[in-house]
Amino acid sequence: YFHVRQVRFNPDGSFQDLNKVYSEKGVETRNAVTMTLGDIHAGWVDENARKATFEQIKLLKPKSIFVGDVFDGSSISHHNEHNIYAKHKLPKHLNTLENELHTYAKELELYQKEFPDLEVNLVMGNHEEHLTRYLREARYAQDIVSNHYLALDLTKDMLDGKNPIEEWTLKHYPHLRKNVKWLDSSASIKVDNITMSVHGHKGHS
Repeated sequence: YFHVRQVRFNPDGSFQDLNKVYSEKGVETRNAVTMTLGDIHAGWVDENARKATFEQIKLLKPKSIFVGDVFDGSSISHHNEHNIYAKHKLPKHLNTLENELHTYAKELELYQKEFPDLEVNLVMGNHEEHLTRYLREARYAQDIVSNHYLALDLTKDMLDGKNPIEEWTLKHYPHLRKNVKWLDSSASIKVDNITMSVHGHKGHS
């Protein structure tokens, strides 16, 4: 019945809750500079969660967002490498790497369509690194039917020092270039001395 939000007081006694700043002078509307979203995991998104996220963005009106684990990696995850049951149960939109990459890009399209002027910063998360690990270990050699040929192209991008997910996405969905930015693992972006460009699996920065 209740949802608790953390409120941090400023030295002058004022505090902000959502888009309202409360102080001895009264109540002032103040938009957010940026936001960090929870992990998306495209293909597993709950519609109510996406709706609530969009409502927050519309209310707070940030100029940018930061989000990690937009790509899930179910199709190539090392966690399922020896689990034939888990692989068999994957839905069609996640059962091959190609299908999953399309699902990933279409999730990003929803953000671009809803917020065409919003800067979407994609933080390198541990699930994006699932793909890097899959390519680095050449596990696609055993995926002759489903993932092999695509993975060969992605591996070339990786060996050339590129982000294979970014390269594939911009090749097939070039319009996403307008407001989507892929950050590499060495990116260091801070807002009000808060690091925005590091996913939680990296720990404290």
